[in-house]
Amino acid sequence: MTKEEVVSQVARESGCTKVLAARVLRSTLDLITRELAAGGFVRFSSFGVFKAQRRRPRTGRDLSSDSPVPIPGRTVPVFKPGKGLLSAVSDPAKGGVFHSDD
Repeated sequence: MTKEEVVSQVARESGCTKVLAARVLRSTLDLITRELAAGGFVRFSSFGVFKAQRRRPRTGRDLSSDSPVPIPGRTVPVFKPGKGLLSAVSDPAKGGVFHSDD
């Protein structure tokens, strides 16, 4: 599903315009991005947690010469799904629909 498809679906299901749905989606993604860049996290109850995680430096291998190659440490975004999302995805009877308690 593309961003445009998400915007169309949200607009249709919420009864708002596509322009408003696109603004809300963009604002939400910007907020999550800023929070992760600042080292924080964003938790949606039962849905999951977005957070920034630090990867340590490590040594890899150059496949063509089999020589060691240093791989620097970096911070990457990660998502850990919550129980509600895991349940919705794994239970076909629910049709893949997630219903939050909040």
